[in-house]
Amino acid sequence: MVIRTLREEIRAGDEMVVRTLRTEIREVDERLSTQMRVQHEELSTQMRVLHEEVLSRVALIQESLPRRRKQRQ
Repeated sequence: MVIRTLREEIRAGDEMVVRTLRTEIREVDERLSTQMRVQHEELSTQMRVLHEEVLSRVALIQESLPRRRKQRQ
């Protein structure tokens, strides 16, 4: 009877550990997902700004170049 009781206590403890770990993993996953979403939004904004800057620089460079004449065929 003592062994049976001990086994039941061990199983109950194991189940409690599993539940606790699952809860902790879920909480970490939610926090990580939120952080990743925020970072993605920030990076997207930075990429758009850099893209617009590159486009304006290319346009500025093109303005300063002499215009080429079209060749007649």
